[in-house]
Amino acid sequence: MPEYTYLAVDQGGKEIKGELVAYSAQEVQKRLTEIGLIPVDVRRKTKGGFSLFKGKKVKRRDLLTFTIQFFTIADSGVPIVRGLEEIGAQMKNPYFKKVIFDIKQRIELGESLSQALSHYPKIFPNYYLGAIKTGEESGKLTEILRDLIVFLEKQEALAAELKQAMTYPIFVTFALGGVAIFYVFIILPKVLELVSQLNQKISGPTRLLMDFTNTARQYWYLPLIGIFLLVFAVLVARKHERGRYYLDLIKIKIPILGNIVLKAILARFAANLALLLRSGVEIVGAFQMLGQTIGNSVIREGILLAMENLKGGASITEAIAGLPLTPFILSMITIGEETGRLEEELSKVANYYEKDVERATKQAITLLEPMMLIIFGIGAAGVFIAVLTPIYDAISKLQ
Repeated sequence: MPEYTYLAVDQGGKEIKGELVAYSAQEVQKRLTEIGLIPVDVRRKTKGGFSLFKGKKVKRRDLLTFTIQFFTIADSGVPIVRGLEEIGAQMKNPYFKKVIFDIKQRIELGESLSQALSHYPKIFPNYYLGAIKTGEESGKLTEILRDLIVFLEKQEALAAELKQAMTYPIFVTFALGGVAIFYVFIILPKVLELVSQLNQKISGPTRLLMDFTNTARQYWYLPLIGIFLLVFAVLVARKHERGRYYLDLIKIKIPILGNIVLKAILARFAANLALLLRSGVEIVGAFQMLGQTIGNSVIREGILLAMENLKGGASITEAIAGLPLTPFILSMITIGEETGRLEEELSKVANYYEKDVERATKQAITLLEPMMLIIFGIGAAGVFIAVLTPIYDAISKLQ
């Protein structure tokens, strides 16, 4: 929706300036009038101008902070509009601050909380909106907010573990790559030039190292072109549905790290489904929301297929047969479905995999560290052998 700036006056004649997101200038005027303000000037922001609503994001941590503050206010009995005003005043994220004030104004104009939040789907995911809507309808909003806090805290911890698992090997690879580039382009040419002046017979390893160094210095741009083409191919693939599918498939199939990514997705799947069912969302609707929330295309395709199976009358266990779930998850879901305690069993699954991701991350780092050092050590040993062999031969002849 477009963004509008407005100038209005209150009943006392005081000028008030602000910004609103609305479908039209008439809607802005109507909303201002309904809250007791007299519109003087309403203008749509130009696309070329600076806008706090453009290119800004709200992190999961900001959403968690908002939910905690909103729960505290709702639990203490403070009216929602007043509570949102206080939360907005304290919010450090300038974009989220404007969003909160816009939500407050929408509620003042008669929208429900879930309706006001639904105007910002990139901030409030479907599972969040579904839980809030159910909480409003059932009168258990504070309980739902408490569940959302627990859920978001676990998701934040899970994302941190996943980030750690990805960051470490990338950091080590770049560090070792930087050292290798420094040796190939700075150190080795000078050393090999000295070796070539010894008038010694060049051994196989030394000749191979010389050829590699000369080729690397001559065609240094080829790896850069390869990296550019790879990045370009990934960006193009992400714009197409099948391309995203295969990229997501690679993410969960890559050795070591793929297992961690899959476990994190399964933990999120179980936690999301447990939250929605506990909030009172019916099973087909819960799977529909999950399909719109889960970021991995492979898992999303399986969830949407499961939703269609549920519509056709299949049991939950039968419906999810196409998902890449472990026997452990399947057995827990079967038990939960048979005993009528599906939310509890899903919560156990989520807790198990959240802890398993933490364990797997530590194991991956423990495994990757010596592997990379061994690879680097073998390369360094090969370089030393290739360089020192002719030097040693020359010294031996002098003796």
